[in-house]
Amino acid sequence: MDMTGEQNVKWEMSGCIGILSIDLPPENRITKPEFISIDKLSEWLAEPGLRGVIITGAGRHFSSGADITALRKMAKDPEQMLSQLQKGNDLLNYIQNIPLPVIAAISGACFGAGLEVALACHIRICTENSLFAFPESALGIIPGLGGSARLLKLTSVEASMQLLFSGDVIDSQHAERVGIVDRIVPNKTVKEFAIDYLNKLVTNRPIYLIHSIMKSINNARTLPMDEALKKESAMFCKLMAKAFQ
Repeated sequence: MDMTGEQNVKWEMSGCIGILSIDLPPENRITKPEFISIDKLSEWLAEPGLRGVIITGAGRHFSSGADITALRKMAKDPEQMLSQLQKGNDLLNYIQNIPLPVIAAISGACFGAGLEVALACHIRICTENSLFAFPESALGIIPGLGGSARLLKLTSVEASMQLLFSGDVIDSQHAERVGIVDRIVPNKTVKEFAIDYLNKLVTNRPIYLIHSIMKSINNARTLPMDEALKKESAMFCKLMAKAFQ
């Protein structure tokens, strides 16, 4: 596996799968909303042969959330804070719309901003000992990177309110029950499981088909239904022309 890095983030390839690791041990706290620049991520995603992406945490935890010291510094300049949050939101929207399958491979703590990163991924796979929380309410704030909005796409209003108001930590079984995670795997195997899972999805599928499937899914998640259907029909016609030419 070749590995390269930016501040607090690493990128490596495992065959046709790219692995983006939040790397600020021991808790992998996120020091700024745009924890990786879109330009750098775009550069990595241009890797020839890339067919899928995994986002994970280096070491024991996915991410324990935002760095509180960094938050306090941001709070001193509201205008700059809003600008930083917009960059973070742009990044998570970019991740959500990557035309490749993106899996969050979660172990240990997945709190606050870390959970917001995971919710921006298409699939969430966690270990048996994973823990989830939005602890922001204890600080008198709310999630600032789309956590509330993405949470409501996955679970009920009641479950969302419980997490957001209480700040309580929930285990992997509870998270699966309310729809926050898709699969639970044995401890210490989550990254390997995610690699295998992605390989089974994309093996022997041409990149143009992978892009088309993911664009169709992403359109259905983010666009009005009539617009998503129009785009799906247009892609279908292009693929038919290619498949039966």
